[in-house]
Amino acid sequence: MGHSLKQALKQALKQPRIFKATAIALFIALGGMGIDCSGVKNETEVTLPMTSCDAKEAQISILDGFMQNHCGCQESTGQTLTTLTCTISTGTTVFLHFGAAALRHQIVPVGSPAIMTGPMFDPSAGTVVRTFGFIIDGTPGDVYSFKDQFDPRLTGQFILVP
Repeated sequence: MGHSLKQALKQALKQPRIFKATAIALFIALGGMGIDCSGVKNETEVTLPMTSCDAKEAQISILDGFMQNHCGCQESTGQTLTTLTCTISTGTTVFLHFGAAALRHQIVPVGSPAIMTGPMFDPSAGTVVRTFGFIIDGTPGDVYSFKDQFDPRLTGQFILVP
């Protein structure tokens, strides 16, 4: 990848949350094409839920009827839940994985402050978004609530700590 494109993407990570999520998605896509993204996880590393995360990273699966915290939240990992609480440090990158789902899903914010609305996961679509990443830059004590637009049983919150 050209040096100037890398610099532009790194600069985007310093911008407001929407630019950060866009830049992360672009890094993921470029990494999946085998392009060196200098230290940013490639597409294979972020599409497969992990059991250990890097610092300031959390990974959660959104599946049909439940969610699972794989790593990065202060709460216990591995549990399957319809209501998820994930306590994270401000500035954490959250990856939501839709890998094994057979139904449509879309994570949307509830209230304020708010995470950005995620892309719709539709397994019947020609191009399927399997991983969605975003950075939560807020104030410690902020609570970011969300729900699944297509499965009202799936709700959760990200609680920020220093």
